[in-house]
Amino acid sequence: MEKVKKILEKTGKYWIGFVGDSITSCEWVHPNWREIVEYVLKEELQPKFADWRVPSWGIRCFNYGFDGATTGDILKLISNYQLPISNLNLVISLMGGNDRLFGIKPEESKKILRK
Repeated sequence: MEKVKKILEKTGKYWIGFVGDSITSCEWVHPNWREIVEYVLKEELQPKFADWRVPSWGIRCFNYGFDGATTGDILKLISNYQLPISNLNLVISLMGGNDRLFGIKPEESKKILRK
């Protein structure tokens, strides 16, 4: 929490991207992962600032979950700059569950995840 606070003080922003497949997107579930994390961070950090707007406006979570995506699909999106992760402070990812459905071996998934 202190690390997030220091970054907010310095830059005025702390952006988190949730990257992965449908387990990440959870678009049909409310609150979903993105909403829960954003809410908790804002609530915990608000008392630590004199101006409530710093955490309220500065903390943003982005849902980059793609239903049905494989690890290769996500890598392609990142490689083609269609998935803007370079401007994020933190990336939380959960993916790979669809790989086996498309015949991608665990060893290949591991290689892709490392990239």
